[in-house]
Amino acid sequence: MTKLLIVDDEKYVLERLKTSISWEDLGVLIVGTASNGYDAIEIVKEKMPDIILSDVRMPEMDGLQLAEYTKKYFSSIKVILISAYNDFAYAKKGIECGVKGYLLKPIDKHEVEQVFANLINENVQGNHFDNLRQNDVDETEVLIEKAVNYIAQNYENKLTLEEVASYLFITPNYLCSMFKRVMGINFVDYISKVKVQQAKKMLKNSSYKVKDISELLGYNDYTYFCKVFKKIEGTTPLEYRKNIVIGKSY
Repeated sequence: MTKLLIVDDEKYVLERLKTSISWEDLGVLIVGTASNGYDAIEIVKEKMPDIILSDVRMPEMDGLQLAEYTKKYFSSIKVILISAYNDFAYAKKGIECGVKGYLLKPIDKHEVEQVFANLINENVQGNHFDNLRQNDVDETEVLIEKAVNYIAQNYENKLTLEEVASYLFITPNYLCSMFKRVMGINFVDYISKVKVQQAKKMLKNSSYKVKDISELLGYNDYTYFCKVFKKIEGTTPLEYRKNIVIGKSY
């Protein structure tokens, strides 16, 4: 089985990652957990995992530093990073550190399973990522940085793959492939997460009705917006706002 080390300084996130994913079905065995990069390195030396799933923001040694260390001293270990920050800088730095996947919080179990299934399949096939030409990787980086920036500036619109591809002067299929490879998440799901993160801010900090928020974020169908929100957050927008009011944390 593929050996996995999970690293996150938030205990409830760590526990959720351990218990909510069907690791056995993926052929994955969790060999250890850690709350920071330094502790993770000690486990790496002892257990030699095949994959490290790590948060980016952690005390003492963060996920990017751990990825750098792993690339230098344990190059056969694959690293997947998790971040709550929609910032391409993390993904770009992660590419430089040899990171093989990049997931955004809140974690979607199906997304995690897909990323791991793809990575394990690639390991079996010799991991084609390691055979990419450096100039191709640099062009990934540039195109996806522009795509992410475009999304950040236009998230309130009904963004489509075709629109962003046209902006970049590339084909939709090429953008779709490159986006998934660099970001570890498909184009549509990434946009949904960005919109939901903005919706959460509005639900917390404004008196807008949920229907108004959905329209401000480019959703003409209020019901569909609620469905997307619940899929990502596990609760409806109205329930989310109600829980904020009564003091439940997210």
